[in-house]
Amino acid sequence: MGQRYFLDANVLVPARLRDVVLTIALAAPVEVHWSHDVLDEVTRNLPQSMAAASVAALLGRLEVALPRANIGAVSQIPLDAGHTRINIKDRHVVIGAWQCQASLLVTDDQNLRREVRSSCARWLSAISSDVFLASQFAGDVPHVRASVVSMVEHRWQMLDVGERSSEEVFDLWLRRHQLTRAAEAFSASGWG
Repeated sequence: MGQRYFLDANVLVPARLRDVVLTIALAAPVEVHWSHDVLDEVTRNLPQSMAAASVAALLGRLEVALPRANIGAVSQIPLDAGHTRINIKDRHVVIGAWQCQASLLVTDDQNLRREVRSSCARWLSAISSDVFLASQFAGDVPHVRASVVSMVEHRWQMLDVGERSSEEVFDLWLRRHQLTRAAEAFSASGWG
């Protein structure tokens, strides 16, 4: 298996971003993880209009798609790991990363990335979803690109995109969501 990543809730809440990240996790030589605490945070931050049955179904699909991703409840880590200087509301994310021995935390929380850099840099790096996606498209893994294009073709049909190809639809989505590094890496990976 490849690099081990721990995913923050803010990467799993937005539906399309979650779709892309999990598609990559299934196609690329990477390992992604989350914890019960992260899934609780996801549940709290999903749209309130989402029915409880839909939330339960979503969480069930996550467990089925990546059965080893959930590390369960987080435990305590040694005080010298630096996590005590992390904001209390985000500490469970850093502890989860430590617990599953991830060297990379994927989070779109700039403050958390900054805190990890200043407190836990000797054992953990925090990157944005943009950097995560860019790193996956920059690798020499053509089936990652093909998996994402197939996902767009089969699951994003409801987008009003006119006569655009799936590659163009995905590139536009990346750019609209300011995932510019990922868009550049995707373009450079040879779709055009």
